[in-house]
Amino acid sequence: MSEYTFSPALTKAALDDYVALFRKSFAADEKLNKKYLEWQYVSNPHGKVIGYDAFLGDELAAHYAIVPRRYHVSSQPIDGALSVNTATHPIHRGHGLFLKLATITYEAAAKHGVRFVTGVANEHSVRGFTRGLGFTLLGQARLYAGLRAPFRAKNALGMRPDSDWLDWRLANPSRRYERLCHSDGSSTLCTRIRGVNFHIARMDNAVLERSKYLASLPTSRGLKLGFSPVFAQRAPWILRLPQTMQPSPWHVIWRTLDSELDPAISWKLSLDGLSMDTF
Repeated sequence: MSEYTFSPALTKAALDDYVALFRKSFAADEKLNKKYLEWQYVSNPHGKVIGYDAFLGDELAAHYAIVPRRYHVSSQPIDGALSVNTATHPIHRGHGLFLKLATITYEAAAKHGVRFVTGVANEHSVRGFTRGLGFTLLGQARLYAGLRAPFRAKNALGMRPDSDWLDWRLANPSRRYERLCHSDGSSTLCTRIRGVNFHIARMDNAVLERSKYLASLPTSRGLKLGFSPVFAQRAPWILRLPQTMQPSPWHVIWRTLDSELDPAISWKLSLDGLSMDTF
């Protein structure tokens, strides 16, 4: 470990360096390109990326990043972060770089006022987060079939997007979004992946109409049967799909960075596709 040096994200390394690292680590993932990383790391109105890089000499060996998120609970704002990208060059694996980078990233995030980190881990990474980094496993984000996504519960810990954040979020260069309007004054935001229509979030039209981006957002025609990824929520018009029809498990994880934060608040977390990086 003493041979490696560590630098905050985007200081010694540039976006092109991360793209090259991701391609060596995840050859099949075309989403992590320069345009996407600039959107995710630099343009986020809630704050720029917080993360660290490991170098062996001048070679980028590993990278870990979280992005700020502004949540609300009982109408009170609370600063959190979403764990997004981690990669270690194949020849540098086995040196504990992920655990080191994550630990110093959380220390830096706490100094910036971030009070918790949450994320959605796959089957391969969830053990590293829970066993190595002290995350709590809250459960799984499950897929539901239905005609619309459910609303977030009023007392939940979730995102209440302002217009600047919503404009930025819907400008995600890796996805195209549509809007399905309902007669009750709400709309479901949708995206299509591999020919399947995903309902990623539902909110009041009054919130969506404050977004300048909606001028270029197509409107879905008619009712579409889609899938709604939600966590710890049920609604009478959606049907939970059986485990055999779920994709790779989306494990919802949580780590508190502020010792004064009530640990029980984690169980109020409400997750939809708009607050994930998958969509």
